[in-house]
Amino acid sequence: MAASEQASKGRIVGDLSCQSDSYLKTLETEVISCEKATKHAHKSKKSNGHSHSHDEWLIECADSVLFPEGGGQPSDHGTITPLSGTDQTPIPIKNVQRQGLRCIIYSPKPLSPGDKIRQEVDWKRRWDHMQQHTGQHLLSAVMQNRHDLKTLGWGMGADESMNYVDLQRKPTEEEIQAIQNECCGTHLSQTSHISLIILGSTQSVHGKNCRLSFITGDRAIKLATSSVSAISTIAKLLSSSNVPSEVVSRTTALSDTVTDLKRSERKLLLEVAKFESEQAIRTIVQNRMNAYIHRYDGNTDFINKIVGETRDVLQGTGFVVVIAIGEPKVSGPVVIVGDQIAVDAMAQRVKVVIKDIKGGGTGGKWQGKVKEWTNAQLLALKEVVES
Repeated sequence: MAASEQASKGRIVGDLSCQSDSYLKTLETEVISCEKATKHAHKSKKSNGHSHSHDEWLIECADSVLFPEGGGQPSDHGTITPLSGTDQTPIPIKNVQRQGLRCIIYSPKPLSPGDKIRQEVDWKRRWDHMQQHTGQHLLSAVMQNRHDLKTLGWGMGADESMNYVDLQRKPTEEEIQAIQNECCGTHLSQTSHISLIILGSTQSVHGKNCRLSFITGDRAIKLATSSVSAISTIAKLLSSSNVPSEVVSRTTALSDTVTDLKRSERKLLLEVAKFESEQAIRTIVQNRMNAYIHRYDGNTDFINKIVGETRDVLQGTGFVVVIAIGEPKVSGPVVIVGDQIAVDAMAQRVKVVIKDIKGGGTGGKWQGKVKEWTNAQLLALKEVVES
């Protein structure tokens, strides 16, 4: 029988059993075509880490309880079990796609046209997808009918992550609160399984459009439960009550304190850099030798302060200041600043004692980076500079 004639026996997408009865978990049906997948065969956009490196076969059945990816919803997972023959081991299915109006199952094993099989859906995954998708329809309906917020598109997050809907504009805080309250009320019987909808953050997309994150059903319950647990843990660390507003207040205060401490640390580090610069210049002037500065915890501000304090002073002196930042087993920069001729000469000497250093520079400054300091390198660098 020709492939087109076989395909005509299958129910088309839109008329599949999984679409006419979302609560159907198993289905006995028949294989009507099977062919080996090519390298260019259509793959899932929402594979969730599913690997396609092994051989696969494209199986079409007379009907399907396994939903093919589409409409913002990932495909079902499940199994297909041969009902005849010696090997009736369930075959795991992780990818179901649409080819036009055909429902194509990606299988790690081939089957033959005419084989009777039982399809079984991964119900935990299906239930989650049903909750998220139905929740999206309800959320979009509420936003459209009550607040004139039209849904432009949506996407389902993987596993327990947030979903999103794209809107024409950003909802106001009052609208968000109203939508949240409406979605947490009593629903009609056909939407009662949604359980609850939690609205998340918003972000701008495509110019004036807005992306609103949401989560619903069991996924939302898990998020709420884990959030309560997280708030409790954070509250203990802050010696706070579990009241969210107090946790936020304490966290904000702690963040402000950290910001102040970082500001103070930067100020002190710059004062240290100025002191080190003065010491280095004094060493060069009094002892007629290069100066070496090493700190475990220096940063870019520290280096730039020293460069700014010493570069002009050292022009024409024939001497340099070498700055090394870092400690053994971690990476760090080396900066040479001073008279350009002396800088170039010192850079060549540094490359001899630190083999893997790479860098360059002009204008009285050379900078390189060490991938991983050793004690021997730090000692050798100091000796080279001060010799």
